[in-house]
Amino acid sequence: MTSKVVEIGRVHCAAIRIFFLGELGSELHCPMLNQRILFDALMNEGSEHDPILMGYVYV
Repeated sequence: MTSKVVEIGRVHCAAIRIFFLGELGSELHCPMLNQRILFDALMNEGSEHDPILMGYVYV
């Protein structure tokens, strides 16, 4: 488990590398007020990779 601060779009967030069941994954943590901006940046800047939404949404 490692982490570092990254900037995605205009949002600074903590990127944390996580291993569950042998699969490499990452979590991005940022303030609630920046989550919509972060989501839009991930979907727009990653569009050439055809991102899809998966997982759970907690409201």
